[in-house]
Amino acid sequence: MMKNVADLSLEELEQLAGEAWSNAANEALAKGLPITGSQGGRRFCYHPGGRIEDLGPVETPEPASDGLGSRSVA
Repeated sequence: MMKNVADLSLEELEQLAGEAWSNAANEALAKGLPITGSQGGRRFCYHPGGRIEDLGPVETPEPASDGLGSRSVA
């Protein structure tokens, strides 16, 4: 019997997400489409022919602030 997604542990969810990303990436590459991903704080574009393009550092957006250093809640 399969578990409900709400009953999965964090480790199980991370494993499933990784498998889903890997499967989708392989399908895209097989269709001749490039994919992007990040590793070690840098973003890369992986091309079907095997070329890897470094797109530069991953930019982390600043969290919204209410001016007092705490996050705003909308």
